[in-house]
Amino acid sequence: MSPRPALEAQTLNNLAFCSWMHLLELPKLKQNLEGKLDETTGEDLYQIEQKRILKEESFTLSYLLQSIELGEKS
Repeated sequence: MSPRPALEAQTLNNLAFCSWMHLLELPKLKQNLEGKLDETTGEDLYQIEQKRILKEESFTLSYLLQSIELGEKS
């Protein structure tokens, strides 16, 4: 248990919010990166970025859940 659960809950909530905002960037990224290839691998840049951002989605949910749990305890 954190010595300052309310502060930790707020911090986790902020992390979740930032991660969520990052997920909202996917449509804009698709527009900017679609059809462009990575110079070293030849892979589609949008697909690379999409995989990375969607992996962060699990972190977003985790941050939010932890924030709620800590907020209820404090």
